[in-house]
Amino acid sequence: MKNITTNWLYGFIIVLIMSLSSCGTYGPALTNTVQHLESPEYRDQNASANYISAQIGLGNRFEYRDNNAYAKLNFHRANTYEYGSLTYGAFGYLGSYGVGDSLDVPALTGRKPYSGLGLVFGGNFHVPFEKVDFEVIKFTARLYNELGEYPKFKRELVSENREGHYEDLYVRHNSIVDMAFGMGVKIKHANQRATRISTGIVTHIFSKSCSDNGNCYNEWTGLAGINLQVGHSVTEQFSLNLTIASGFSSSGVFPDTSYPIATLGMSYRFGKR
Repeated sequence: MKNITTNWLYGFIIVLIMSLSSCGTYGPALTNTVQHLESPEYRDQNASANYISAQIGLGNRFEYRDNNAYAKLNFHRANTYEYGSLTYGAFGYLGSYGVGDSLDVPALTGRKPYSGLGLVFGGNFHVPFEKVDFEVIKFTARLYNELGEYPKFKRELVSENREGHYEDLYVRHNSIVDMAFGMGVKIKHANQRATRISTGIVTHIFSKSCSDNGNCYNEWTGLAGINLQVGHSVTEQFSLNLTIASGFSSSGVFPDTSYPIATLGMSYRFGKR
């Protein structure tokens, strides 16, 4: 199992390095940052718990000279059964996107604050063993609104007379739907603690590509990416989580999308076990 996990991590790192050479396109500020929600461990009986968590994220994002920083606060409830779990909750966030001088519209460069609220839902199917749960499939979906200067900036790009095109989601309003699919492993420790490792694909629903004259068409792979998520329970109640997300690099199948972003967070578990 150790060799499988090591090869898995090496493969992800290689894809991240490939992504560093890709050109970006502007999408929602939280693109590819979907995180699978934490759930309590199944210990011979169903378990439920509430979680409150906070994250900060930093990355270059859609262009090499750009930078994105955000903070997010989440609340969710999780129910774990013998062969799976269900999670649901809400979140709020705020951040600032720095548009660098690589943009071909100099008047639109500078920092663009943003904020939003949303709902999140997820689940997984796992094969349980005494010490390890193999998560065969896991998914998380988010519905949220993005407000502020950054979404306004993206709408202004549509009206600019510039070459090429950029990809966005719901260019003329701010409702966003995205999701993550993946698989992973949960290593169970004593005292209700666990280490969780997962990776998978993240994508937006109803993603659109918009030309410089304002015409938009569906682009299903334009904002797709991959992420690696690692979490560890420091104590029974407190966990640390790290997520690294990036868009697909140009391969002839998937277009260039984004540079990596890293999100570090901490969660507190309370309520019925």
